[in-house]
Amino acid sequence: MSSTRASRDTANGSPTYLEGGDPALADYYPAWLDNPADDVTVEGSMMDGVAVGPEALRTIVGTIRTLYGDSQKFHFAGPCGDNRWLEDYVAEVDGQPLGCVALITRNAAGQTQHLVASYRPRSSLLSFARLLGEKFAGTPFEKHFVAGAGSDPSSGSREVGTIDMKLEVVTLPVSDVDRAKRFYESLGWRLDADIVVGDNFRAVQLTPTHSACSIAFGKGLTTAEPGSVQRLELVVSDIDAARDDLLSRGVEVSELFHLAGGRVPGPDPERRSYQTYASFSDPDGNAWLLQEIRTRLPGREWDD
Repeated sequence: MSSTRASRDTANGSPTYLEGGDPALADYYPAWLDNPADDVTVEGSMMDGVAVGPEALRTIVGTIRTLYGDSQKFHFAGPCGDNRWLEDYVAEVDGQPLGCVALITRNAAGQTQHLVASYRPRSSLLSFARLLGEKFAGTPFEKHFVAGAGSDPSSGSREVGTIDMKLEVVTLPVSDVDRAKRFYESLGWRLDADIVVGDNFRAVQLTPTHSACSIAFGKGLTTAEPGSVQRLELVVSDIDAARDDLLSRGVEVSELFHLAGGRVPGPDPERRSYQTYASFSDPDGNAWLLQEIRTRLPGREWDD
């Protein structure tokens, strides 16, 4: 990192995003909290899964605000594109500074439809998740918050890693290697290798178009049952075009669906990123999902 960037990103040894907020927002109140849709969803980097419903929204956000006390200070709160509202703030939890970027999406009726919150740094996030797990223990929201999750009591909290670790290959269990090879080649995926060593080892590797991660299958690679791998996600920017392409190649693909307290037919009504899916399987039953992402949420990409 250059000295110029270091001076911009830190002050007095701490990240600048953890410094005090805008005095003009001292009395800011999140009005979106008072007008939720019946199927509003809540996601966060301190949560496991998605919570649904107005009660979940108010209870989770309300509990978080009690943990903040008077320490919450906003850098920004305002519109972010059509039907979206962005909040960028800092707070203190359990004596540790915590930064948050929250994206709120409204539906056509102006109701709060979706809340996604991303927290950092990692050390503060782990303490935050632990506290929320303790708060929600024994409640209907317990499943989304596990006390102590993500931390190792014997070693303490860990900061974000500094060594690049890029997912390279996912191994699929198949019963017929040649059939699986024909299927994945029919998708237009690049064949990287087909290596045979004796009678008991064969490794076939293919890579989806423009993917940084490949798949591998063969003989002598895994003891998993053929077809036992589920929910492998392929991200696409245009799910209609991707589905049409697979259909043209003879693949059976589901109709589009979205999640709103369960699987609902049709694309997401607001056509939000992360919300629209289609599914297909290989001949053994290993299951794939197409997921449409047009714009990634804050905190979902690595900063160099």
